[in-house]
Amino acid sequence: MTYDEYLKQGNDHLYAGHPQQAIPHYAHAIALNEHDERAYIQRGNAYLECANYTPALSDLDEAIRLNPLAWLAFYYRGLAYYRLKDYPQAGENFAESIRLEPHDMASYLQYALIYADMGDFSRAIEIYDSALRVKPDDKMVTVFRMMAMRKLAGG
Repeated sequence: MTYDEYLKQGNDHLYAGHPQQAIPHYAHAIALNEHDERAYIQRGNAYLECANYTPALSDLDEAIRLNPLAWLAFYYRGLAYYRLKDYPQAGENFAESIRLEPHDMASYLQYALIYADMGDFSRAIEIYDSALRVKPDDKMVTVFRMMAMRKLAGG
């Protein structure tokens, strides 16, 4: 099989909700081409879905080393750090993801969630406002912004 075929099989398992089954396919893809960041990103995501954060971070670090413009690697690395409650590292990664791909609303939502979790609703609202400048009609961002506004007002 080719790199792309292994990558597709891994993706099929991952997106069907079977991340553990996806990991070996990504490993085969990496063995065929260790210089392409895509399999590292996807395997990192699969490890993340399995709550196996150390290998997830290792794969995502490698993906970023291979391609420092791989915004999705920064996004997933931000999720890993967020789940580890390392909010400063998570924030740096979401900020970089947004810088590289400013239209990805998930990055804004996760970035703002860090501040909401810490009770800094003003900062969360600033991030939601930044997202709405990019995509003014995003309903999910609007809802989360309203919830942050209520929390800020003491509700």
